[in-house]
Amino acid sequence: MCRTISPLLRIPSRPIACIVTISYNKEKTYRSEEKTMKLQYGNTWWGSEWLKALEEADHANRLPRGRVYARGGAVISMRREGETLTAKVQGTRRTPYHVTLTLPPFPENKVQAFLDDVSRHPSIVTKLLHRELSPAVMELAEKAGLSLFPSSMNDIEMHCSCPDWAHLCKHIAAVIYEVSRAIDNDPFQVFSLHGMSLVSELKKRHVTITNEMSAKIPRWDDLVKGELVKDMALPLAEETAEIPDFTKIKSLFSLWMRVLPASPAFYGRGSFGRVYEKTMTGVRKTAEKALFDSSAVYVVGGGKDSLELASVSSVHLVIEGLSEGKLYTDRGDWWPMSRFLAALLDMTEEEAADSSYTVRAFREVVLLAIHLLQTGNAIPELVRVDENALSIRWMPTEQDAGTAEAMGILSKWVTPSMVEIARYREKRCFAREPAEAALSLFLTHLMQNMAKKNFADDPIYDLFFMGEPLMAREGRLHPEADGIASWLSYFHLSAARWQPVLLVSDDPKAKAFRLDLSVVDSEDSEGNVLPLADVFTKKDYDACRYQILKDMDLLSSLVTGMEDYMDSEGRIPISFTAETFAPFLLEAIPAMRLLGARVILPKSLQHLIRPKKTLRLKKKEEGAAHAPSLLSLEDMLDFDWQIALGDERISPEDFEKLSVKAGSLIAFKGQYLYVTEADLKKLEKMWQRPASLKGEELLRIALEGSYEGAEITMTSEVKRLLSSMKEGEPVALPKNVCATLRPYQKRGYAWLYNNSRLGFGSILADDMGLGKTLQVITFLEKLREEGRLAKKKALIVVPTSLLSNWQEEIARFAPLLTVFLYYGAKRDLADFHGDILLTTYGLLRSDQELLKKKKWEVFIIDEAQNIKNPDTAQSRAVRSMKAPIRIAISGTPVENSLKEFWSIMEFTNKGYLGSAKTFQMRYANPIQYEQDRKAAERFKSITAPMLLRRLKTDKTIISDLPDKLEQDEYTLLTPAQAALYHQTVEESLRVISEQKEGDKASLFKRQGLVLQMILALKEICNHPALFTKEANWDPALSGKAERLLDLAESIQASREKALIFTQFKSMGDKLADLLESKLGERPMFLHGGCSLRERKDMVDRFRTDPKARFFILSLKAAGTGLNLTAASHVIHYDLWWNPAVESQATDRAYRIGQKNNVLVHRFITKNTFEEKINEIIQKKRSLADMTVSVGESWIGNMTDDELSKIFR
Repeated sequence: MCRTISPLLRIPSRPIACIVTISYNKEKTYRSEEKTMKLQYGNTWWGSEWLKALEEADHANRLPRGRVYARGGAVISMRREGETLTAKVQGTRRTPYHVTLTLPPFPENKVQAFLDDVSRHPSIVTKLLHRELSPAVMELAEKAGLSLFPSSMNDIEMHCSCPDWAHLCKHIAAVIYEVSRAIDNDPFQVFSLHGMSLVSELKKRHVTITNEMSAKIPRWDDLVKGELVKDMALPLAEETAEIPDFTKIKSLFSLWMRVLPASPAFYGRGSFGRVYEKTMTGVRKTAEKALFDSSAVYVVGGGKDSLELASVSSVHLVIEGLSEGKLYTDRGDWWPMSRFLAALLDMTEEEAADSSYTVRAFREVVLLAIHLLQTGNAIPELVRVDENALSIRWMPTEQDAGTAEAMGILSKWVTPSMVEIARYREKRCFAREPAEAALSLFLTHLMQNMAKKNFADDPIYDLFFMGEPLMAREGRLHPEADGIASWLSYFHLSAARWQPVLLVSDDPKAKAFRLDLSVVDSEDSEGNVLPLADVFTKKDYDACRYQILKDMDLLSSLVTGMEDYMDSEGRIPISFTAETFAPFLLEAIPAMRLLGARVILPKSLQHLIRPKKTLRLKKKEEGAAHAPSLLSLEDMLDFDWQIALGDERISPEDFEKLSVKAGSLIAFKGQYLYVTEADLKKLEKMWQRPASLKGEELLRIALEGSYEGAEITMTSEVKRLLSSMKEGEPVALPKNVCATLRPYQKRGYAWLYNNSRLGFGSILADDMGLGKTLQVITFLEKLREEGRLAKKKALIVVPTSLLSNWQEEIARFAPLLTVFLYYGAKRDLADFHGDILLTTYGLLRSDQELLKKKKWEVFIIDEAQNIKNPDTAQSRAVRSMKAPIRIAISGTPVENSLKEFWSIMEFTNKGYLGSAKTFQMRYANPIQYEQDRKAAERFKSITAPMLLRRLKTDKTIISDLPDKLEQDEYTLLTPAQAALYHQTVEESLRVISEQKEGDKASLFKRQGLVLQMILALKEICNHPALFTKEANWDPALSGKAERLLDLAESIQASREKALIFTQFKSMGDKLADLLESKLGERPMFLHGGCSLRERKDMVDRFRTDPKARFFILSLKAAGTGLNLTAASHVIHYDLWWNPAVESQATDRAYRIGQKNNVLVHRFITKNTFEEKINEIIQKKRSLADMTVSVGESWIGNMTDDELSKIFR
């Protein structure tokens, strides 16, 4: 009778489907339905054949019950002796049941006939060398009278010690399934079960089959460990300027999926190829998200970790395993791997630029890791972590040139001192290849966080993607090790000794193609090509013949007809039709090249032509009379759709005449044309519904020189138009500009003028200190001279702190231009009758409806980064103003992202760069996140006519610039400052006037009162709180404070450094507070209270730390004896009124060793004694009485009338 399984038998129960709740990635909870992947049997055709006959003869449904037993691990052991297999199976009782299976032996005469026949089929032998059975083996066996697989239950002698009366009990069935699994992994057991050792028999025929894969599995320690760490000091790495170009990395993922066997025998749960492809596809998607959103991989603490990491001076990495390690900082703390990688991924470009060299180096490594995962160019490698465990580490592919180039660059970035290996209880070693070791660690750790968690009991999946080791069994490597190593060897076939050479020939008349194969010995220095036919026929290759054929057989899955070619011993070429050759050329050949094969194509096939949609730009006839203008470009330019076939351009009508058939190759002018069904649909849509292009799109296409990857053509008229636009015309300077413009400034002025004639807006983005304001003022004077400001006026919008500067410089350089300052509580637009209205961003935002009523000829914004966020009310207000000429001035048009540039360009040339989303996808993302140099070149091409940027460091453009530039920065008193200033002046002058003249004591007292008044007014001009000693240090209360913060923001965006001098310690403390609040980094402050050690530490940090951008110094404490050449800006927040003292302070930066131009900013409060005294000093600067010892005492000798003129 039948017996049921006792409940005491503990067999793992796995439902077909289960609902699970998991915490994974970013601490979010996901609800997912996971199908349990059951252990499968008969995964190979030979394993399936073993089961087929038995399943057909099943009685009482024993086989399915036996399968449950087998999956539950009931088969404890199996041992074969001759034709008899003995197994132990755990049943319902404590003692295991004994099972024996015996198959009939093969007759010797039939065996020899079979082997003789096999030897005449090289294609079968080469499969056997790979431990695979060709289906042709069954035919040859049947021909010789051998039955490889049992045809019925009667072919097997079966016995079980259990009391089940059936011939086939569930215990025997469980063993049968385990045998099929063993056969899947080792097909030679098909023969061994019949008492035949196929390996030994083939060896007699000089065919040696070895089990060599497991012996080749390397030890992880041997791969990564270098010299012992003896000195823990970390020498500074040498910086490299070369940045990896990640756009050169070409995805090999689809090719790998063609090359890798889909159903390797080591995986008992179906097709591992499909599992690998599905998992890697998910990883690729996650990696793509991680390029733009770091939280796709790790939880990031609001950017704080990235900021903290950016602030450390040096870091080094200690690798503790394949996916584990710690980052140690120079501060003595350490970070776990997940926190470190999260911070690197979350780090902005600005933070990275301010980071230490070591942090930037590791950031480049993690970016490469993300790109390799995103392209699928990270590949698994099987390594021994110890004698009993195998693990997978992830590595960059060897076959992609872009990946190899990036690795070469990073090997210079990451030095030995930056990476150490320190496994548990072992001495620390430097990494043998530090960049490779760090990259592999990052890849492996990222993979385990990106791959989808698997809830089935699947050790192979966990080995590859979850970092779980594969443990040894009974003191030997896991039985699947050889199969895994063999499958992974496909990733490294290009390193094999015998490399295939494929020679393709074509017959255009017959529309046919032929393929012959040869080999090259990689150890042959001459690289001689050996035809495969010679390998078969020449005795010189008897010893290595089958090794060559074994390597060649790897191509059989890619080349239809490969088996027949090998069986013909290379005498009959493989033939293709035009239809069958197309997929071979486009899919199989790239995959074979990946495997290391050389492919020799005829000239006609070396550059396969694919049709591309393109266009021809021409000038509209009716638009010929129009002046070139962006606004009228649609009236000027026209285009024709064309189809690009290589270098040929044909019309859609001519293309239809070719009668192109999708999926086949067509001979076309000595080459071949290939068109897919998708290509034909796109082209058909193009000429059936021709799309229209806007004027700005046509201009972008013309400047880029291509359309959707295909080069465009232009008529001679369009070429002349573009040439004149790019070169510009010489423009005479206006007669009444009171300045001598340098050559580069003349070019900038002419560029502004020519752009205004063309209708283009302009972004003048010269480096700070190159005279952007002067160039714009010269342009405005030209407009006034031509009468273009008579009816419509100029609107200039600037930050509040620059109002005085613009007033001062217009009056100085173009005195005939009349300026109306639209500012203050009593502002009234009705009072405006001049050429220029000067106002602030805040007032434009609040009074925009009023200002829109005026007609403007030109609209200029200074410090244009104030509209870098396109969504703010201020940016919208600026864009809403109408004017035919728009100019944006900014020394830093891009501070954090290219989106900021889009916002500025949208103001100057509305719609030119498309929508913000289109711009982000077309230019910003490829340039910022993928470092796409081609996209950067396209971006430069399309923006060049509207953007002018010259750098102080570019001596090829600016050769006449002095090493030190001084400029006065004028600021206005705020209302609070003005009231306090005038009150203090009146009271002080009253007290001074009451002093009697006469003896020296009275004179001395009077001088003291004057100097006391100067000190008080200086404090008020610096900030009212400095004088009143109140706690309100709002920068909006001080014109100087506002200007300093605006200037500091620009300096930080330019990644330059600045010295800030002040006479007041309390002012220096507050400036440090204000700058820290604005910029996020507290500047150092050197004053008289600092010790010598503190002075040295601060000076050293300013010199070496890229984040230390600002250094506040007391004029007296730091006026002499310091070398601070790291600074390219010197800011005199308050003046000493002594040129010699100022020069000494400035010389802290401008001295021997300074490699940059130094820009000196002298802050002066307009309409105060500071402006008037400065004028006096500049007039007397060369006089002998203005010496270091004079100081400010000369002001105390002035009469009451003189004091009144200066201070009132």
